[in-house]
Amino acid sequence: YQWLIEVIEKNRTLWFEIATQFRAIFTNDGGEASGAAAGATGGTGEASSDGTANQVLSAWIMRRIQAFVGLLRSNVPLVRDGAVLHDLLDQCMFFGASMGRLGADFRPQVVPIFESAVYGLATLRWNQAEQELTVALKAEQRKGAGGGADAERDLGRALPLYTAGMGQREKGRGFPARRRRT
Repeated sequence: YQWLIEVIEKNRTLWFEIATQFRAIFTNDGGEASGAAAGATGGTGEASSDGTANQVLSAWIMRRIQAFVGLLRSNVPLVRDGAVLHDLLDQCMFFGASMGRLGADFRPQVVPIFESAVYGLATLRWNQAEQELTVALKAEQRKGAGGGADAERDLGRALPLYTAGMGQREKGRGFPARRRRT
């Protein structure tokens, strides 16, 4: 899914550049239309009260965002690697924050897509682990049926984990040393 990360990066860069250039050409410092946009308002050089230039830019950005979110909706659920999902989410959040500087932060639209994908992936992994555990327990039961009392006693027991110096007290810390029964 490297291609999806590349699409996100290219869209982020291009959309921001297009919006910046559009604003530089069609609006003046006060946010009013100028240049070609002024010609659309009757050639007075002033913006119409409805902000035609900003409406055009907003409409374009909204269409692009809708198409992008649709692309995510169709491709993110197909990802079966948690690390890839993480990378995609990071890129989308950065993209949304960048667009937020233009007033088009779309991050809230992306979050449910990734929540659903993570839930689906976690459910898939959980079900796989449950099946593997069931198979392992059945295999252990079959082995235990021939092993008698030793197999029953050892089933499910694990060796304790110790680290170096764990049984020694140093400056009042640590566990007391185990006493051996004689």
